[in-house]
Amino acid sequence: GELSHVDQVEDRNHLPAYTNMLEALSVKIDRISCEISYKILSGVDAHSTTVSIFEMLTIYKWDVKLVLALAAFALNYGEFWLLAHIHDTNQLAKSMAILKQLPGIMEHSSSLKPRFDTLNDLVNVILEVTKCVIEFNDLPTQYIAQDVSAYTSASNHIPIASYWCIRSIVACAAQITSLTTLGSSPLMMLGSFQHWLSSSEV
Repeated sequence: GELSHVDQVEDRNHLPAYTNMLEALSVKIDRISCEISYKILSGVDAHSTTVSIFEMLTIYKWDVKLVLALAAFALNYGEFWLLAHIHDTNQLAKSMAILKQLPGIMEHSSSLKPRFDTLNDLVNVILEVTKCVIEFNDLPTQYIAQDVSAYTSASNHIPIASYWCIRSIVACAAQITSLTTLGSSPLMMLGSFQHWLSSSEV
C-alpha cells in the first residue's frame, strides 16, 4: 500500500549514499592492501607497517579498523588460496599461479604444511579477537551502566588487542609474500618461516 511505496522511495533515496560509502570503503581497503604489500616488499619492519596502517585508519572506530585491515588482507590471502585450489582446472588461474610460483610451492606443500597451519591458526585468532571487539562495541547501554568500571577497564585493552591483530595481519601477509617471492626452494622457505616465528612471538 502507501506505506510500502514510501519505504521503496526511501530505499531509492538512500541507495546513492550507500553505494558511495561502499565505493569509498573499497578504495580504502585497496589502499591498505597496497600499503601492506609495498611495505613488506620494501623490507619495512612489522611495527612500522602496523603504525602506517593505523594512520590510514585514524577516523574509524577500533572495530572498523580491524574489519578494514582484515578485508585488505583478504584481498591477497584470498587470491593466494583461490589460485592454489583452482589453478589445475582453470587456465587463467593457472597462468596467474605460474606468475606467483604457486606450482613450485604446491610441490612442497607437505613440507610447508606446518607453515600453512600456523598461518591458518593465527588468522582464526585474529578473527576471534575482531569478533570480540565488535561485540564489545555493540554492548547495549544498560549493560555498560551496570558496571562502568569493568567496561572502562575492558576498553583500555581494545587498542592493544587491535594493534596486535593488525601486526599479526602484517606478519601473515609477509609470509604469503615470501612464499611467492622466494621461489620454490624448501630451504629458503623454511629459513624464512623460522625467522618469522622468532620475530613474531608475542
